[in-house]
Amino acid sequence: MLKRIRWLLLGAMAGVGLYVWAREKAKQMPTKAVDAAAARGAEVAQSATARGRELGARLREALREGREAMREREAELRAELERSNGQTPYRAGPT
Repeated sequence: MLKRIRWLLLGAMAGVGLYVWAREKAKQMPTKAVDAAAARGAEVAQSATARGRELGARLREALREGREAMREREAELRAELERSNGQTPYRAGPT
């Protein structure tokens, strides 16, 4: 239950942060001509989309590395337990 609340709050904070960032970016844009502003808006949208995709890819890579490290550490702990007990511990299959 606490994990869900933590992720909900983290998502809400990220949403608010992105909203504030986008609002400030919009305020910084000069509005000399309507067409120029519209073109800049499209550029900002494309840039935000590209950055979002890049961030998503980096997060997926970090999760993959974290899971790999977790599996390696679990294997180390199981080997250590096997050495100390002289028994074969339960081995979970790949998930």
